[in-house]
Amino acid sequence: MRRLLSGIACALFATGAADAATVTKQATLDGEDVVVTCDTAPFAKDYVATTDSGVKLTAPYAKARGADIGLVVVVTRHEKRMMRYAVAHRRIRAIVRVKYDHAIPDWLDLVFTSRHAILVRTSIANAGIFTISDVYELPRKADGRIDDKTIAKNEDVLPLFRLGLGFYDLRRGDCSP
Repeated sequence: MRRLLSGIACALFATGAADAATVTKQATLDGEDVVVTCDTAPFAKDYVATTDSGVKLTAPYAKARGADIGLVVVVTRHEKRMMRYAVAHRRIRAIVRVKYDHAIPDWLDLVFTSRHAILVRTSIANAGIFTISDVYELPRKADGRIDDKTIAKNEDVLPLFRLGLGFYDLRRGDCSP
């Protein structure tokens, strides 16, 4: 974790109303630029995992790739495919986004509730035809920390998760760059 956080550089910005704030920081992760944002409650809208398709989901191309079943995969529910995944706005304590500084969709959202951290990795698939979201529901341990054993060996997700987790103070419930 220390190695990841030591790469954070550049500017820090805080904006928002008195009861909610957005904090943004630029960082470097494995030689690539990333932007980390942290938004705290209250939220006016539900969080919805991002999906998109350049073809109709009923088209043969989409059906052949399983997209007609859904572009959201809930990995911690035995890789269940869904058309939509949402978290009610009243349950959300904070949302941390770690986004690569690219034009293409490639980011990780950490949606914090009182009992879970919901990790949503959004990226493109099939040469950009589909925008997909992989969802990991990570419970809190008895000591309040996030149980990350389901992603411990996932080299695509774990560094982004650690960077995002280091940006939100679970005990105080605020963004702490």
